[in-house]
Amino acid sequence: MQTSRKKHLELVAKCLAEVLDIDSVELTEASSAEDFEDWDSVNHVRLLISLERRLGIQFTSSEVGVVGNVGELIDLIDKRTR
Repeated sequence: MQTSRKKHLELVAKCLAEVLDIDSVELTEASSAEDFEDWDSVNHVRLLISLERRLGIQFTSSEVGVVGNVGELIDLIDKRTR
């Protein structure tokens, strides 16, 4: 895994843990909201806002509408932070 992807995976895990109010989460690029009981639509929006703030980016609704797993979210982050 490329360094930036690994860094972004760690950031998504950190933000998700904060949103879900748990100590930590183990994520892979295949992980999705289906894998976490409390990762609902509200917490998904909270996760995206947290990532936007930390990275100084803004996602469009059409971009986030196609995100099905963590790997796709990292693809979107990579695209926005280039």
